Amino acid sequence: MEFFVSILILILYTVLIGFIMIYISTLIGTALMLIIPLIGVLIIPERMAEFLSFKLFTCMDGMIAVHNIHVLLAVWAAFLAIVLYTEFLSWYMSYIRQEDDIEETTEPVYSLDDASSPIKLKAENVMGSFSDDEVVELNEMKEMVSNWKNWRGKISAADDEITPEKGNEIIYTMENNIK
Repeated sequence: MEFFVSILILILYTVLIGFIMIYISTLIGTALMLIIPLIGVLIIPERMAEFLSFKLFTCMDGMIAVHNIHVLLAVWAAFLAIVLYTEFLSWYMSYIRQEDDIEETTEPVYSLDDASSPIKLKAENVMGSFSDDEVVELNEMKEMVSNWKNWRGKISAADDEITPEKGNEIIYTMENNIK
């Protein structure tokens, strides 16, 4: 019976510290992880010593005994490793982000309407490698997209709801304009 009570206390302690570290603060969780056993030792030293020295199981024909203190130390090591890793990683990421904020990009922002835009020049170079039929088809697709954007703007600018009838009417006019 003492075995199950001991395991239950260790599991409750681990889950409590885990929830505090995840949902409240890693600093508070780490402090409570160390303070709870220390308060137990100060308030009820005999019971705490008995609890920490309770033998859970033995290995290798009784040569190696695992006590509650060993499990508690393993839990502490795991939680402290996670806290240190996440704190270091968050510090490092904020350090890199600060360096990125210092370096400003000097590249100008181009518009597709700008004739000297590298994007437009690349597109024209690619367009030159297509046949005349393909260029016509691409221009038709471009026109369809711009028409769609115009219709989309008209639909979102409308104050009333789009009913199925209105949707069918819009689709019908789109099909007629494409043809």
